[in-house]
Amino acid sequence: MRILFSFAAVITCLALFVGCTQKPSMKKSRGTGLIYSLSDEVDSKIADFASSKMTSAILSRLDPDRRYGIEVAIVVNSKIQVSVPNDGLPLGRAKQLLKLNGNLEFLIAANARDHAELIKTARASKERVVTLQG
Repeated sequence: MRILFSFAAVITCLALFVGCTQKPSMKKSRGTGLIYSLSDEVDSKIADFASSKMTSAILSRLDPDRRYGIEVAIVVNSKIQVSVPNDGLPLGRAKQLLKLNGNLEFLIAANARDHAELIKTARASKERVVTLQG
């Protein structure tokens, strides 16, 4: 009797664990499909290239760990559908993240040929940050 009870307890815990680890999906809980399109002013060749790159960028922004079950696909040229399951990322948060502009930052880096003395000084300092004077 005790073994049967232990076995039932283990099976119950496993069932609960499996249920908690399943990621949301459109099939399981339905959701909302958002459709976005590129501006009509964009050249069609650029639009096709940009839309194919955008799907992965959008997915990385909304669901970097792939735990919300978000799906991003090209529907028609220059149109992208973002499917957000109900039991995943809140729809309002998804829309907010989609509105954000991307950033690109260029940093000037030293190289061994042109900045050997500067690199040597930076390696010797505790902060490893050196500012040029003048």
